[in-house]
Amino acid sequence: MKMEPWTKSAICTFGFPSGVETHETRMAWHGTFRQVIHTWLFSASSKEHKWWLDSIDHKITPECRKLLEEYSKIPPEDVRQHIYDIRGKAWAIRPYPCTGLGRFLDNLLAQSPAYKDIVARLKGGDSFIDIGCFLGQELRQLVWDLNGAPTDQLHAVGIVNHWGLGYEFFS
Repeated sequence: MKMEPWTKSAICTFGFPSGVETHETRMAWHGTFRQVIHTWLFSASSKEHKWWLDSIDHKITPECRKLLEEYSKIPPEDVRQHIYDIRGKAWAIRPYPCTGLGRFLDNLLAQSPAYKDIVARLKGGDSFIDIGCFLGQELRQLVWDLNGAPTDQLHAVGIVNHWGLGYEFFS
């Protein structure tokens, strides 16, 4: 049984401006509309977004500072500026709430009740996958807490390429 794409069979004509009657013109208009909305919502040049806080100093906890100073060897006097520099670069790639609000510094995995079990299972040879890893900060914390977890046990998935920034953040 051949299925028609949803765009041909289920698209609603409600809301299209006049003159947009054919499937092709609807799809062209829809694509343009989506681009405009996406640009408006995710404008990398705008720091006037509700997801952007000018100061995220309150997110730079002693634990965050320790990881960057000891694991990454960033001098204490450079930690704040380093965080802000990487955050600015990440915002330019994609303005996510976790970036603008500084949530990537929260290290939620280490605060989870399951964290001790994760560490124990990694020590026993199990693998761990971080889905939505952003800069890989949770995996870096695991490596630090395990005194060097084998990298073949740690995996990461993200929908936007922040790999280079993650490397820069922890180098």
